[in-house]
Amino acid sequence: MEITAREVIRYFETTIDLHAHEPRYSMWINLWRLLIKIESPSLESIHALQEQYASFLAPVPGEPDVVINFVRADDFLSFPPEADYFKYTEFDESLLVAPFFVTRFSDNGNYIEMVVEDGYDTFLLSAMRAIAPYLAIKQGGTLIHASAICYDGRLYAFMGQSGAGKSTVIRMLSEIESSAQVLTDEAVMVEVDLDNPDRLVGWGTPYGREHGGANLCVPLGYCFFLVQDTTTYLELLRPGQAAARSMSNLWCINTLGGLATNALEIAVQISEQIPCYDLHFELNHRFWEQIRHLTVPSGKL
Repeated sequence: MEITAREVIRYFETTIDLHAHEPRYSMWINLWRLLIKIESPSLESIHALQEQYASFLAPVPGEPDVVINFVRADDFLSFPPEADYFKYTEFDESLLVAPFFVTRFSDNGNYIEMVVEDGYDTFLLSAMRAIAPYLAIKQGGTLIHASAICYDGRLYAFMGQSGAGKSTVIRMLSEIESSAQVLTDEAVMVEVDLDNPDRLVGWGTPYGREHGGANLCVPLGYCFFLVQDTTTYLELLRPGQAAARSMSNLWCINTLGGLATNALEIAVQISEQIPCYDLHFELNHRFWEQIRHLTVPSGKL
């Protein structure tokens, strides 16, 4: 049976109120330039997040830019298999709904509440990933499906959807290039450099499947679009080609709240400012021998 938006809101508010007076545990993270406070009555959940966000934990609390308050519920809504979750956001732009969590944004996104289905830590981690694009746009950036390293002071991004080889590339680079620092194996947060509006920078993220990431900001140097192949070579892309590739790898979950517009603008900037290549590669280390000898064209950084 279809669950209406009003029923979702009623369930959400009732569940939040039910846990309102329980003792709360908290943790703090530095995510890019944001200081985020996370609160929950579940110490188990806090421990799960501390493990996932270990490289992003803030040592000293302060005035938070964002507060995330979540509770776990064992009586979660039973959505039908064919549920259209975007319709809930269309009804109320402050809502973000999925099969096992409901999120509501308030105070211009500075306060985020979540009801997460109890049972698996993966539900909570997925809910945190779902709000990531909203956090990125708070500081004018966008998330892109890419793994990345910092090498020689530049960010090397390896773009691709699930299964393209993002984690594989990072794993191989970790074996052969000791001077490369891994920033992420899943998503890069890209924004315009505050100190140089003509330059893009990228940040590591904690959303990886195999690597914890690093909260480090690095100027973008190169973008490589992964193509698993039986041979290894680089193919330089024209700006129009690079823009299309970048747009297909944006981590933008809907068109509301300015997410899509901001993401598309940055995708175009990447294509215009950063050398972009299709990277055809075999499952071996040879691709790095070609990449590490590239030189950035004048004016690209």
